[in-house]
Amino acid sequence: MKTQASRKLGKLYAAVKVERKGFNLHIIQSGVCMSKPNTLFADLPKEFNIFSIDGKIIEPTGRFMISTETIDPYHIIVDWH
Repeated sequence: MKTQASRKLGKLYAAVKVERKGFNLHIIQSGVCMSKPNTLFADLPKEFNIFSIDGKIIEPTGRFMISTETIDPYHIIVDWH
């Protein structure tokens, strides 16, 4: 996955674990977690969609950011404000 520059959020942040399937990211069962302050995140590329456990597309309230230090197909997503 090609992403822009990474940055640390600097604090604990509510997040969800997702599984990547092509350009689709699916929230996994029991996926709610907390990101660590030193985890690196980048803006989620626009061609990606995030799906709820029910299979519905989720829109950000701010902007989605994706962890850059995780290994495909699993990643951490935050809705950054």
